[in-house]
Amino acid sequence: MKRVLALVLSFLLTMPVALADTASSSRLQEVLLKVKEKIEIPSELTEFESNLSDYKKITTYNFDWHDKKYEKSISVSADEDGRILNYYNNTSNLSNKKLTNISKSEIISFADEFLKNTLPDMYQDPTDKLVFDEKSYSAGNGSLRYSFSYYRQKNCVKVKRNSVNVSVCVDDEEKLFVRSMSASIDYDAAFLKKGNEISNLTEKYKATFPRELVYKDEYNPQWKAKGESRMLPVLIYRNKDNIAGYICAETGERVEEDTDNNNLFRDESAEDSFGSMNKNESFTEKELAEITAVGGLLSREEIENKIKKLSYISFPEDLSLESSYLYKNGEGNYIYSFHYSDKDSEKYRYLSLSVYAKDAKLINYHYSGDGKYRNDVTLNENQKKSAEKKIEEFLKTAAGEEFENSKLETSDENNGYINSYYYRVVNSVKHIDNGINICFDGVNAVVTSFSLNFTGTDFKDASLAIGEESAYEKLLSYAPIERLYVKSGGSYRVCASLSKSGVTLDALTGEITNKNEEENLSFSYSDISGHWAEEAATKLGEIQVGFEGETLNPERAVTQEEFLRFIASGIYGKYYYTSTTDDLYDSLIRERVITKEEKAPSSFVKREDAFVFILRMIGLEKVAKLENIYKVDFEDTSLLEEGKIGYCAILSGFGIICGDGGYLRPNDDLTRAEAMVMLYRYLLTE
Repeated sequence: MKRVLALVLSFLLTMPVALADTASSSRLQEVLLKVKEKIEIPSELTEFESNLSDYKKITTYNFDWHDKKYEKSISVSADEDGRILNYYNNTSNLSNKKLTNISKSEIISFADEFLKNTLPDMYQDPTDKLVFDEKSYSAGNGSLRYSFSYYRQKNCVKVKRNSVNVSVCVDDEEKLFVRSMSASIDYDAAFLKKGNEISNLTEKYKATFPRELVYKDEYNPQWKAKGESRMLPVLIYRNKDNIAGYICAETGERVEEDTDNNNLFRDESAEDSFGSMNKNESFTEKELAEITAVGGLLSREEIENKIKKLSYISFPEDLSLESSYLYKNGEGNYIYSFHYSDKDSEKYRYLSLSVYAKDAKLINYHYSGDGKYRNDVTLNENQKKSAEKKIEEFLKTAAGEEFENSKLETSDENNGYINSYYYRVVNSVKHIDNGINICFDGVNAVVTSFSLNFTGTDFKDASLAIGEESAYEKLLSYAPIERLYVKSGGSYRVCASLSKSGVTLDALTGEITNKNEEENLSFSYSDISGHWAEEAATKLGEIQVGFEGETLNPERAVTQEEFLRFIASGIYGKYYYTSTTDDLYDSLIRERVITKEEKAPSSFVKREDAFVFILRMIGLEKVAKLENIYKVDFEDTSLLEEGKIGYCAILSGFGIICGDGGYLRPNDDLTRAEAMVMLYRYLLTE
């Protein structure tokens, strides 16, 4: 392989490509040699390709080794010092099994050794190291792919935005291999010396980043069944302006993190948000006529005549109607949407708008006059004052009462366009999902886009909310203050911040509203040592599958809901742990795992019924129902309900059930231990 590499390098140095000047080729060779010292390239990968990429004056070297058929490959990217940034291995096939006997600790140890070879710079300084992030460990349902991450720790303090992500897989021969690795490490970081921490750090943080009471729209899963709105307003506490920043642990002063991200402008030229969300609910001509008559709506022609006469918007008479449609939004209101364009396609003129079909009140409007791009234009003071006045006049006319119940949040000028956003105020409380967007062309003195989004009428009384102090205490119990190095002013300093960002609380109950339950999945039991189901419970726990609680209570009968949630989470996906009872059953009824008639969440599951549920879940019920072809040798086969011998035979053949001393006990209640072992044995099959 070394000879092949030497020939490749010699070839690269003579290639007539733009990158291959003497300096670039020499550097390429140096980087490639450093990369080769850290990774093993199989001899079967005889082909080689490389290229350079530049972003913000940073050069990345990209290498790819593959076989002649491009069936197997290894790809690597590295920085100018030969430090590996990304690694991808496509030389091994992922095992078809769903579970492996390789333990979690072995998988992590394997990844540790890989990182020591590929990222040696992170193992030179004992005060600067990579630490396995236990919360990140994730086992792929249905595949032997394990993903997790490491965070950088300096002087026992976590370093912000410095991490490594790894994916370890099991191949057909039950051997481990790293499928992918990506490293984001600031190797040239300057760390300021740690000083003494202030005594009132938490109180200082709370004062710097207070909570605020706001309304927020949340999806209503029962909206169709109950005839309610699709979105319902809820009262929550969140960090003020949704900012959870940093304070210096030594001084308590606010710290601004260094970032390359530019402030994003609010996009006011987006298409009709209502229309784009509901286009699948358009109607035929006959339906339109019926809806218009019964609903007391204006006809399309009446609405079009009204909007063409609106004095506060630009509506060129020579634009042609391209399309129109009526739809019903999540609030139960009928909306008419219109799209116009210029017959001359080279002029790039178009207009789109939507209105309430009952009274033609404007909801969304966007007009593109000539499509010409404008750059480096700045409005003078007179133009700004005139624009502000005309924006206010427009909003008073177009939005009326909604504008009166709004407050300006942002207003930015960009190339002569003023983009403003007004948020809705209800009961003196900000609604973060409701408001008005407007874009005004200050050069031509016209409104180019407008969007009104006011939804919901059932608002909880804000006076019933818990106090801010109580809300903060509940937040800190879920996301306590953590110390971490944050880059500010070119150097890393020890700061304090919330350990979880973006956390919101129900302002009436104090409950966390956006808790990620999956990250807290942990199944480790104190009552399984020496039990016959210990191995199954331990291995399933490593892939975050189990029964909730610190004890398994292995001999306790399992309820139907517990069993279905447990089995579905192991076979389909861990999201079943967080679903409600109704959502769980609705989903499994759709999947034909259970029927509506069989639904009995709190009843205990008989062993023979468990056999049926499992076979349905893995898609073998049709085979199980075949008659007169199955035979099983259990002493109590006669106790099986008619038609269930096939389920028993298939599971027995797979080794998923083995009986108890020759007895199947089909009518006994299934225990938690038995459920554990059944799922464990199934996941070990290919």
